[in-house]
Amino acid sequence: MSKDKAGQAVVKVDFFLPAVEATYAITYTIARDGAIKVDNEFKPQNPEKLPEMPRIGLLLATPEGFENIDYYGRGPHENYCDRKTSAFVEIYKTNLAEQVIPYVCAQEFGHRTDTRWLVISNKEGQGLKFSRLPLFEFSAVPYTPEDLTQNWRGEKHFVDAPRQNNLCISIDLAPMGVGGDDSWGAKPHPQYLVKPQAYSWSFTIEPVK
Repeated sequence: MSKDKAGQAVVKVDFFLPAVEATYAITYTIARDGAIKVDNEFKPQNPEKLPEMPRIGLLLATPEGFENIDYYGRGPHENYCDRKTSAFVEIYKTNLAEQVIPYVCAQEFGHRTDTRWLVISNKEGQGLKFSRLPLFEFSAVPYTPEDLTQNWRGEKHFVDAPRQNNLCISIDLAPMGVGGDDSWGAKPHPQYLVKPQAYSWSFTIEPVK
């Protein structure tokens, strides 16, 4: 940990991701009012050897009891970069229970695009506000990615997925589109793929009282 010229605490964490031979650096700059600027930097060593990536983002978890979700972005239903024309940009209020979409086959769900800000709070109104310019994407659901992962489609039904008592929040720069133009296995169009390359991006976390 160090301090910058403004006296703010700066914490940098460096990761090496052996499965994809890449580095990921996260720098937290903590202001005196409690706001945290989170700078992310992903660098693959051999991008030409990697396939398209499912997403670039950061996964966080809340304590139990933080169930209220307010956001300014596309909704009210889930939407993705290649499936969002029916979702309009407004301020929406929802909660943990309303985020659950019980697809027969366990799979990712609940994503939102074109987000300006997101507030996660408890019943007392205490929580965290996430924001980024120009935009970000997010999901806030009571399941981790591992909870919904299966080796082949149909191996795990939604009722078999272990539900968490807190929110698993994904703050994303760029998730891959869902594809499926042929109603089944078609890949997303090229503009909706996440290319294996270096990415640098930031967002801010502020306390809500």
